[in-house]
Amino acid sequence: MAMDEKKMIEKLDESTKDITVPKKLLPENIMNTINDSKKGKKVIHFESLRRSGVTKKLAGVVSAAAVLIVVAVAVYRLPAGDKSAENTMQFMDATEAAGESMVIAQTGNVSSYDEVYKEFEKHKTPQPSWFERIFYGREEKYMLTEDAVYNGALEMETQAAGTVAENMSSWNEAGESADAAAGAGYSKTNVQTVGIDEADIIKTDGQYIYYASSNLHTVTIYRVNGEETEAVKNLYVEEVGGLSEIYVDGDMLLAVGDSYRNEKYQIVLAKYDITDRKNPKLVGTFSQEGNRIETRKTGDIVYVVTEVRRNADNIKKNVPETFIPSVCDKLLEPIDIFIPDETQGTTYTVISSVDIKGDLKQIDSAAVLGFNGTFYMGNESMYLYRTRYATSESGEFAYSSGERFTEIRRIDYVKENGLIGAITEGKVPGVVKDTFAINEYQGYLRIMTTSYPGYSNNESVNNVFVLNQELDIVGSIEGLAKGERIYSARYMGDTAYFVTYRETDPLYSVDLSNPESPKIMGALKIPGFSEYLHAYGDNLLLGIGIEQIPDKDGWNTDYIKLSMFDTTNPYDVTEKNKMILNDANDSMALYEYKAVMIDPQKNLFGFVTESYGNRTNGTSNKDCYRIFTYTDSGFVELVTHEVEKGDVYGTRSVYIGDYVYIVNENGVTVYSIAER
Repeated sequence: MAMDEKKMIEKLDESTKDITVPKKLLPENIMNTINDSKKGKKVIHFESLRRSGVTKKLAGVVSAAAVLIVVAVAVYRLPAGDKSAENTMQFMDATEAAGESMVIAQTGNVSSYDEVYKEFEKHKTPQPSWFERIFYGREEKYMLTEDAVYNGALEMETQAAGTVAENMSSWNEAGESADAAAGAGYSKTNVQTVGIDEADIIKTDGQYIYYASSNLHTVTIYRVNGEETEAVKNLYVEEVGGLSEIYVDGDMLLAVGDSYRNEKYQIVLAKYDITDRKNPKLVGTFSQEGNRIETRKTGDIVYVVTEVRRNADNIKKNVPETFIPSVCDKLLEPIDIFIPDETQGTTYTVISSVDIKGDLKQIDSAAVLGFNGTFYMGNESMYLYRTRYATSESGEFAYSSGERFTEIRRIDYVKENGLIGAITEGKVPGVVKDTFAINEYQGYLRIMTTSYPGYSNNESVNNVFVLNQELDIVGSIEGLAKGERIYSARYMGDTAYFVTYRETDPLYSVDLSNPESPKIMGALKIPGFSEYLHAYGDNLLLGIGIEQIPDKDGWNTDYIKLSMFDTTNPYDVTEKNKMILNDANDSMALYEYKAVMIDPQKNLFGFVTESYGNRTNGTSNKDCYRIFTYTDSGFVELVTHEVEKGDVYGTRSVYIGDYVYIVNENGVTVYSIAER
């Protein structure tokens, strides 16, 4: 027995000697437990243990009388490879240090590549008979794969209800997404989940500004010095293919890009040592097959999420490369692959954790087959979700009913060391409009959806669901605001707010203090609608949205609207102040939350606006970057910086001290806000 295995089993024996073994794991019952685990994909959790997010694969010598282990496949030695024993020991050390109970499970439910191949075979295109080919020429009828069916369903959904990802943003559980820099004297990226950083095209550390240009393929580093700010380096990034975003942490700059290499689409990370800002040095690279979905950063770990498509008709049984994804040019192990009960198509979602302290070493990976969707990351788990049409008794998609539901996969992870753990499945009725309508809080997942019983928007209703650790619905409010749909949402601890829209803007407040019995506290109706919500100090909620105003000819024109809601009494929310920007008709702030620079403690926020001109007031179609502050009397516009048409989507800002820096590919413009 290897030393790592011996040490691990000694640690297990010592740490579990006082544990009472559940009936499911008694020797006479353990095979039934294992078989049940193979049949159903839900991970087994025990009532005596709190789910701590520290689940991880372990295949070792199982002593049912002494060790509490959940496994999907029973084997008697640790699997081959350089990470199994080492990762398990790290996992156990992290668990012991945290003083938490331990439930261990392998990530996937696959024991061999052959199982994956057999799943792919189910999705091969049926071949027409010689009779059909010759006499009817009906080959085309067989060319509709399950992937195509699913994509068609999404297209129909888009036509019926609007694009799922359209124009919806919100804020997180404590309203602190941009407030993490409070006290640091400079702004940070407006992120989705407190404590989890996101890549963006602009970053600052208070002394330098880093701006990534995909067109120029460079990261420009500016030394900050008020009006004397200057560029000290234009770093040409060639290692990542198509440069998209960056992370900055101390003396490290991490470039994120997309590439096509070795006949595969890949996401590539490139780490630079920027101790000398004028002379960055490449440290290492990391690559993962697939089209990029998201990246996230917690401490010294970056999580990379990609979508990998495979054509079942092109796979070869004895060539795993044709149907297994790769990370750093190495195929994933079978133990890392999860096959849900029902797979639609042959697309994987692949998640890897990467250690960025050194030279970008892969820590762990997991892949879900036949399940590509939207990614959300909380502080305990990661989630994938997607919309599906209901199916008829025959198993066909029930397009005519318009009925849809959202499938969810939760992937546990260990924040301290990046290990990726067990996968749990669940679903809720309706369509989730955006990742901000999902929120993980104190062991529960809260989700807001819009249901469409028929294709007419007049039939739509809205729902709030609370799911437990097994992703079972334990509390709900259904059937709200008939004929309307959710545009934005905001969770703040035990209270949530969401906006629906059709003719007026109902802002609902929801009491979630009892997960099993959520209840509506109030609903404020005002003209227009808010598409972005953000906590703005004590009992204030900022809304950025649209209000339609008719002109002299009776035409309705969209204008950007700022609202400040008073949430002191969640049973009676009021709109305290509003401001209509009558020369602004659209904004990235409505659909890209990272485009909003905001810090409530600094009392400052900014975003770019677009104008299409107006026949009534004669305003020109100029685009601007705007900086605002707020007083009891209302909103005050501090800076209006005109932006060229071609620079709208690449213009961002940061504040450092008493200066705001507006940056795009043309350079940086500095404004003093000390006297404003």
